[in-house]
Amino acid sequence: MVEISFDGLVEAHAGELLGFLQRMLQDRQEAEDVLQESFLRAYRAFPRLNADAHHRGWLYRIAINTARTQLGRRRPESLPPEALDDLAGEENTPEDQHMQGDLMAAVYQAVEALPQQQRAALLLRMFQGLEYDVVAEALGCSSETARAHVYQAVRKLRSRFAAEPGHGRSR
Repeated sequence: MVEISFDGLVEAHAGELLGFLQRMLQDRQEAEDVLQESFLRAYRAFPRLNADAHHRGWLYRIAINTARTQLGRRRPESLPPEALDDLAGEENTPEDQHMQGDLMAAVYQAVEALPQQQRAALLLRMFQGLEYDVVAEALGCSSETARAHVYQAVRKLRSRFAAEPGHGRSR
C-alpha cells in the first residue's frame, strides 16, 4: 500500500467529509467545527493507524463519532431553512421549488427519525456513494451489518412515504 501523509488525507477527504457532516448535522458552521475536531482526533491517532487500514473509512468513523457527540448535545427540533437551499433547482418554477422544498423537508425529517446507525449507513452509502466495506469500517461493523442497516433504513423510509397521502402509492 502507498504510504500517505496526514496532510494528504486531509486534502483528499476534507470536502466529502464536510458534505457528509452537513447532511448529518444540517448546519454548516457546526459541520465545519465537527470536521476540525475530527481531523484533530485523527491527527492524534494517525501515528497508530495500521498502514493497511481503509483511511477513508477510518476518517468517516472518527467524523461519525464526533458528530454523534455533537448530536448528543443538541437535537434539532426543525429543519433550518438554509439546509435545503442547494437542493432546489434554479430551473424550476417557484411552485416547483416550494413543492420540492416540502418534499425534501419531509425526507429530511424521515431520515432524522431513523436510528443513528441506520441513518449514518444510509447517508454514507446513498449520499456519499461509499462501498459497503468502507461503510462497515466507518460504523465499526461487518459489511453484512452495514448492508442490513441500509436495507432497514430504506425499508422504513419506503413504508413511511407509502403510508402518507401524497407521497407515492397508498396501501
